Amino acid sequence: MKRALTGLLLFAFMLVMVAGCAHVRNIDRTGEEALRQQVETEWNAKVNKKWGTVYDLTTEAYRKEIKRDIFISRANAVIKSFDIREIRILASGRDASARVDCVVTQMGHDFNITITEKWAMENEGWYLELTPRSFPGAVK
Repeated sequence: MKRALTGLLLFAFMLVMVAGCAHVRNIDRTGEEALRQQVETEWNAKVNKKWGTVYDLTTEAYRKEIKRDIFISRANAVIKSFDIREIRILASGRDASARVDCVVTQMGHDFNITITEKWAMENEGWYLELTPRSFPGAVK
């Protein structure tokens, strides 16, 4: 009797664990909401000067060309605030763009600018597509 009760409890526990984790498999890392979350993470990191986080959000090709420490040492933008204006996934489903309004401080003056970024689907997630050739200190 005790063995049957233990087995039943173990089965119930496993059933609860499987049901509780089922939602994890259903998270869509490729949709518009996932892209919006990545853009939000990127810009919050910029505001908080967490340049390592921004670097981690870039594409694998970019990370092969630009070393992390170089990227962080040259990141000197002062972003005061931002507003995501538009998130758009292109027809291919593998490329996207984000349009962000932000306030940048330079030489003691605030500038309101709009930046359009390219994002790429890579390893089942969205990554910021930067151009290594335009970055001083590129490996190649």
